[in-house]
Amino acid sequence: MNHKFYICPGSPAISTQHIELDESRLEDAIEDVFSEDAEDATLVWEAAKQPLSYKYDFPEITRDIIIMLGVLKTARGETKVHFRSSDFHTDWILRWNEDHLEVEEKSRMSLKSGYGYQGDLRKTVLSKSYFCSEWKKPLTNILKALKHSKLTHVSGFTLLERACSEV
Repeated sequence: MNHKFYICPGSPAISTQHIELDESRLEDAIEDVFSEDAEDATLVWEAAKQPLSYKYDFPEITRDIIIMLGVLKTARGETKVHFRSSDFHTDWILRWNEDHLEVEEKSRMSLKSGYGYQGDLRKTVLSKSYFCSEWKKPLTNILKALKHSKLTHVSGFTLLERACSEV
């Protein structure tokens, strides 16, 4: 395990209520499938722990994660990632060559746990495959919850399923 960067995916509770979506968007399905008391995932980077709510953060950042994982399939490159949820608002620059990945935080704001301020931005180097496998863990929890709730018809489900299988 890379102790500088990892994700504890948690074991989020799935809502037991029958779910009928008027809109068939992935974001709505993710929000509806998890209960209010669902255990958070936790992004740990250096000593800072950032809770990521399955009910509130992941509906807003899942597509960004899927896009990021897709871009990282190329042999080399650079991309900017903008995560925009109410409790996880950050910008990263990712640079990679083969399996060597550099992740640089450019800005961060969080309302939970005093996650950090502009003055303590981080940078880490790790394997690209390891980084992707860490993001796969919470995405797999989301995929299982959607399947369990029979919400496989929503727009974006196939992209989520593909992201989980290709990492």
